[in-house]
Amino acid sequence: MVPEMKRVRSESLDERELSSYQDDYFDLTQEERDMPAATRPPQVNNVVMHPLKVNKHRKYLRVCSVENLPSLIKQSKELKPLTKSEVDRMKEMDLQVKLCDMGNACYIDKHYSDIIQTREYRSPEVILGGEYDESADIWSLACMIFELVTGDYLFDPKKGKTFRKNDDHLALITELIGPCYNTNWLQTNPKVWKFYNKKNMKLKNVTKLHHWRIYYVLLEKYRLKESEAQGLADFLECMLKWRPKDRQSARELQDHYWLHQPDDYGVWMSK
Repeated sequence: MVPEMKRVRSESLDERELSSYQDDYFDLTQEERDMPAATRPPQVNNVVMHPLKVNKHRKYLRVCSVENLPSLIKQSKELKPLTKSEVDRMKEMDLQVKLCDMGNACYIDKHYSDIIQTREYRSPEVILGGEYDESADIWSLACMIFELVTGDYLFDPKKGKTFRKNDDHLALITELIGPCYNTNWLQTNPKVWKFYNKKNMKLKNVTKLHHWRIYYVLLEKYRLKESEAQGLADFLECMLKWRPKDRQSARELQDHYWLHQPDDYGVWMSK
């Protein structure tokens, strides 16, 4: 059900990777930059802009061992779907997948920490310092499926001048799935009053919210077809519930119709 996407690294190439491609980096005059490659002096021929020195004082590097380094540097800033031929080649491969990096995993009946999960996949009960169980993984699963389909995080909280990352994270959740109407559950979490007002149960530090439900995000921002957006949004909403007990289990989710309907990705993802 997930369209084949490849994420080409968005960050710049690091110094270690560049070390085998360059002898040094240096300045070029405007006159040297404007010269056709065929007429450039040898010392300034076959050069590209240094990807780590792209400030107002531009630096350049000479390509030594890799002829297509300029195209590699360009690709390092791109996110694009696989072509049909690339998808066909992948289907012919005997791919094996291994799960790794279980650094903060824990047992259901034995918790090692109050803070679990990668920040972007963190469930609301963990942010609020409450009790958590395997349903926290269901929340993370929804975040990861959205990321696989779109190439973007579902929640990517930032710190602001008047609020912290946790404040922004709860605000982003509220904008996407609506506020938590189960105030009884909300008040069972130890850190609830750190983020919410007691009078109206609204967020303290982030007051301006722009609600945008998942269906419309998929439809308007990522240009999925209506039928695909509707099925995927419904599937994700079964997992994205404030109260852990309201989320469907993995066994229940495997029967969801989105997993069994034909693929309907008829447009390119836009970035």
